[in-house]
Amino acid sequence: MVIGSILVGTLYFHWMDKLSTESDKVIQYKKTIDSLQNQIVLNNIKINTLDSIKNTLDSQVIENKKQLSNIANKANYYRRKYNEEHSRIIDLSNDAIISEFSAIFDYD
Repeated sequence: MVIGSILVGTLYFHWMDKLSTESDKVIQYKKTIDSLQNQIVLNNIKINTLDSIKNTLDSQVIENKKQLSNIANKANYYRRKYNEEHSRIIDLSNDAIISEFSAIFDYD
């Protein structure tokens, strides 16, 4: 009977040790899961922040493209005007050039 009691006691302690080891593993797994969930939340916050920055920069790019388009249109307008004036001056005779140049400084 004593041997049976010792055997039962040994099995009980072995079983309890196994349970405590398993619950330590479960606790560690839960801590790991919590840590990973926290990391996911932090990563989602970073993603949202980066998306917000991206949207702001996209808006700025669109605005800059509009401004550049307006500047390009003005540049084309002034280039065309320059070419027209350049062609007109090239086509003038020497007497017409002298007359126009003199008219610019005529203060009468």
